[in-house]
Amino acid sequence: MAGEAKTEKTIEVKEFFEKTPPGVEVRVSGIPRKYSGPPPPLMYAPSRPMELPDIDLYCPTRPKCDGIRSFRPLKDFTLNPGESKDEFISYLCRNCRETLKTYAVSAVFSDGETDASLRKYGERPSFGPPLPSKLIELIRPEWEYFKRGRRSENQGLGIAAFAYYRRVIESQKNRILDEMIKAARKLNATQEAINELGDAKEERQFKKAIEGVKACLPEMLLIGGVNPLTLVHNALSEGLHAETDEQCLQVATDIRIIMTELAERLSQVLKDEAELKSAVTRLLAKSSKNDADGR
Repeated sequence: MAGEAKTEKTIEVKEFFEKTPPGVEVRVSGIPRKYSGPPPPLMYAPSRPMELPDIDLYCPTRPKCDGIRSFRPLKDFTLNPGESKDEFISYLCRNCRETLKTYAVSAVFSDGETDASLRKYGERPSFGPPLPSKLIELIRPEWEYFKRGRRSENQGLGIAAFAYYRRVIESQKNRILDEMIKAARKLNATQEAINELGDAKEERQFKKAIEGVKACLPEMLLIGGVNPLTLVHNALSEGLHAETDEQCLQVATDIRIIMTELAERLSQVLKDEAELKSAVTRLLAKSSKNDADGR
């Protein structure tokens, strides 16, 4: 289970905060201690603050950040050698000084000066890179369920992640197809391809709907030269009962990656059209105003 995971690999403390998911116990090395003077003999050493490093995380604050930024710890972590302790550790974005990242951590220090076993109980905001806004817009009505799938994926719960992603994609089939039809028209796709996408909307079963789209889509909408709906269909068709939790986790990750890429491509195609329409509207409005002013 994810909550009992443990690795013998030794990592730096920076990597622990940035890249290790909750529920995984790791060995951490290279943790410096701060002293007000020469270090006393270890057996007589009092509690001393542990110097936490700056870390690099995504900061969502707009317009100041919205990208990877440096975060600093708000306080040191005090612990006796050989002692175990549960602690909340908070980091603040150095750039905007608004975004806070908080970890609930369990730490067990060895008798040495720089080694420890660390585990995250959890973190807020949740672990993992944020899902792109373009994907959010594509599946907006079921966004909360997709987020639950992402949390399950981050925690190594493959069957749960797979189930959430499948629910979202199947329930939002028509919304996804609508965006693909718009993009296909913009890219001058064949009428056959557009008709098949339209017919897929009328088919209630996701499997039959996607199997009916056989015409070649514009290259801009293909991923690895393949219709992304075919890739997603192939992943979803395996079902929950045929795979282990680890296998479902890999499939769920692949589904998220494909859907993210599809959302990016659809957004790029339709963004160009939206920008053009906005430019035309502004220029027409300006022309009408000039006519009204007699210019």
